[in-house]
Amino acid sequence: MIYNSIDTIPMKVYLMVETSGHLQFLVNDQNKEDIPTTQEEMDLQESELKLIWEHISAEAEKYSTNKESKKILNLSTKVEALSARNESVQLAVHYLKTLYDEDLIEMLQGFGYRFKHKNMKNETPRAIERQFNRDVEKVEREMIALEIRLEQFRKKLPVIDEDQKLTPFDQTVMSYSAFTKLGFIDTNEITFTQYHSLIANGNEMMTAMEKNNRNGK
Repeated sequence: MIYNSIDTIPMKVYLMVETSGHLQFLVNDQNKEDIPTTQEEMDLQESELKLIWEHISAEAEKYSTNKESKKILNLSTKVEALSARNESVQLAVHYLKTLYDEDLIEMLQGFGYRFKHKNMKNETPRAIERQFNRDVEKVEREMIALEIRLEQFRKKLPVIDEDQKLTPFDQTVMSYSAFTKLGFIDTNEITFTQYHSLIANGNEMMTAMEKNNRNGK
C-alpha cells in the first residue's frame, strides 16, 4: 500500500516525510513481489512517489494557511492559566463585597465581566449601590460556574506517566482526544485530516468555554 492522500496518510508518516524528505515512508506493507529490484524499477517507484508527495503536499497546503489549524494548545497549561485568573477574580470579588475599588472593577472588566452600575449616572446613589452589589454577585456566580467547568476539563485530561516514552505529538493527541471526549486514538494511525480536525475541535471547545464565561453563561 502507498499512502497517496491526506485522508490516508498517518500524521506521523507525513511528519517523517516532511522532515526527512525520505519518500519511502509513503510505502507501507509492500508485497515482496512489488519491491523494486532493478535500478530502473527503483527509479520508476521514486518518480511515482515524488508525484504522490507533491499531491499530498498540495492537499496539505490549505491547512498550513489556516491559522486555527496550526494553533496547538497545551490544554493542561491553558486550563491552569484560566484557573489562576479565576483565583484573581475570587480575591477581587471578596474585596469588592466590602469596599469599592475602581482598579479591581477595571481588572474584572478586562476579563470580560460587565458592571451595569457604571451606566447609571442619572440614578440615585442607593440605586447605583444596589446594582453594583448585583453586578458583584453575578461575577461571583460566573466565577464559580467557570471553576466547575475547569474541574470537569481537568478530569478529562490524561495523566502522563513520567516513565512513558511519549513524543510531544503523542501527548498532544492524547490530551485533545480526552478533552474532546473522543476516547482512545491510536497516535500511530491517526491520519492527517483526522489530526487537524481533532485540533480544530479542541480549540473550538476551549474558545467556547472562555466565551461562555465572558458572556455569563
